[in-house]
This record gives sequence, C-alpha cells and structure tokens, in this order.
Amino acid sequence: MADLVAERGADALLPLGDVQYEEGTSAQFEGSYDLSWGRYKAITYPVVGNHEYLTADAAGYYGYFGERVGDPEKGITVSSWELGTL
Repeated sequence: MADLVAERGADALLPLGDVQYEEGTSAQFEGSYDLSWGRYKAITYPVVGNHEYLTADAAGYYGYFGERVGDPEKGITVSSWELGTL
C-alpha cells in the first residue's frame, strides 16, 4: 500500500488509529511503521488508537509523530486540516 501512495502522489494520509501494533512503543514505530509508511511522515495526519495507549501515555506515538499529533499532556484532541482547493 505504501508504494501505491507514491505512485498516486498523495497530498495527505489519514491513518485512523492503531497505526502500530502491539503496544506502540518508540522501538516498534522505528522498527516497523517507519520502514514502510515513515517516508510519508511529513504528509501523515494520524489519529491515536487504543493500542498506542498500551505504552504509558502513548509515549511512542507522541514521540514518533511529534507536534503534528498535539500535546501528550492533553491526550486525544480534535483537529482539522484544509487540503487542496475546491
């Protein structure tokens, strides 16, 4: 699937939760997610899932995606983005 994104030239990706199994540790993000989808990190707008919270405070998720996913002290937040033109 990650290769299809490159072929189609996507402007954004929206992974809807549980983007890393089993616990979403930093090592799991770096050792798995980063190897395939990581090349699209700059256009990724992820939503945190319950598996990411199997690591205390979803630290792996917040550490991997950084400011794009919000403040880890606040937890899940609602965000919106406007992409492209109509």
